[in-house]
Amino acid sequence: MIKQREVVDSNPSRGRKALIESGVLQDSFPNFFQMGFQAQAFVDIEMTNESDQSKVTDDLHGVPGVIMIYTVFGNVDVRCKVVGRNLKEVESVATTIRKLDGVQKVTTSIVVDEMDNKKMRVNWASLLEENREHIDPST
Repeated sequence: MIKQREVVDSNPSRGRKALIESGVLQDSFPNFFQMGFQAQAFVDIEMTNESDQSKVTDDLHGVPGVIMIYTVFGNVDVRCKVVGRNLKEVESVATTIRKLDGVQKVTTSIVVDEMDNKKMRVNWASLLEENREHIDPST
């Protein structure tokens, strides 16, 4: 169970530094907007009943523009985050995904605004620090 946060450290770099030193936190996630990928979207994938989920996710790893892949429970089977320099590129990535073997339906949600990750880092660092004993640094 995740611990309830009581106090947020006003200096998140202290907790972040300790997490990096312990090996729990290794890399920062790139800001794709700043890298020129102005269009981003979430692509929800419903697979056919006969689909091999591991094959579909393996195929997704080969699609340029797919930056995150999540296997999920619910109305969809897989959710991806995709990026492109413009909406045409995001559309092209979604079309490529739609054509993969085993994909039955694709729903694309365009990201309108991304929250500032600097603000979230305080929450991330606190959450990780407070739950350190539950985190396996080897994963």
